[in-house]
Amino acid sequence: MKNSLRFTWFSALVALTLPLACTDLTESPKSQVTPGGFFRTEAEVVSGVAGVYNLLRNDGTLWAITT
Repeated sequence: MKNSLRFTWFSALVALTLPLACTDLTESPKSQVTPGGFFRTEAEVVSGVAGVYNLLRNDGTLWAITT
């Protein structure tokens, strides 16, 4: 019974304070990708992504850590 009463009070508190939170949701992005700075050809996409996936290559050692 005691836990049920605590849960009820907690639920009531959350229900009453929830509408007061996060009312101003406007946000301005710090940077944008413009059409001029985006990949235009398949070769540009491959060259841009290849460096990221190259780091995931495994030469047989765990996490590429050599001892």
